[in-house]
Amino acid sequence: MKRYILLVIVLLLIFPTFLNAGRGHIYFNGGILTDDSFSFDPYFWTIGSSFDLPVSDSFSISPELNAITYKMKFDTFWFEGAILANLNFDGIFVGGGLTKWFLITDKSSGGHTDFALKLNAGFKSKNSMLRVYLITPFNALFNKGMILGATIGIGF
Repeated sequence: MKRYILLVIVLLLIFPTFLNAGRGHIYFNGGILTDDSFSFDPYFWTIGSSFDLPVSDSFSISPELNAITYKMKFDTFWFEGAILANLNFDGIFVGGGLTKWFLITDKSSGGHTDFALKLNAGFKSKNSMLRVYLITPFNALFNKGMILGATIGIGF
């Protein structure tokens, strides 16, 4: 299990560095998410990184990589990869894209979800980002199995 935790830490730290070609911003973030009851009981913690690559003044592509755990116990956690397209308006952004989750446990690492729709909105600057997001499966759009989350990040 320790090797999985080490792998997650290394990937979250190195992932945006590979993407950085002198443009854009790297964000390291943390946050919480909950299921479609929106009660935050239970709630899960997220830690991750994202890279904001501007395509134009008002449009950016943002790949991200997150680790999701229940009660900060890393014996079982999800590894989430996503790619988002965002419209940017003077520090405010809104957008959406695809996400896929992979289950990592102390005994195996084979579970995964289908691709899902991830919608997000928030505020960002060079040094910080605040974001809320909604994840909904394609087979039940905005109906069942949704996830609501929020993150706060530090930018470089």
